[in-house]
Amino acid sequence: MVRAAALDVLRALRLGEARVFAAALDDPGIAVRTEAVRALVSVAAVRPPAGAADDPSREVRVTVAKALATVSRRPSPRPTGICSPPLWTG
Repeated sequence: MVRAAALDVLRALRLGEARVFAAALDDPGIAVRTEAVRALVSVAAVRPPAGAADDPSREVRVTVAKALATVSRRPSPRPTGICSPPLWTG
């Protein structure tokens, strides 16, 4: 529980790094792994949380799914250019 709280504080204060949070995905504690996923999303690291999608704990897998859904809904920082130039005129 203390390790999970420590990750939560690092995330909230924006003091943690992706490598620290990613290392916590291997922790035996479910709460620690869950907080690690949340913290990784907070630093916009998508691959490590996606790797936890096969975690033995259902709680961690659900957190991964929610986290990845959150990341995918964030607006792009720059235009994607899919429609420019337009393919049609009218």
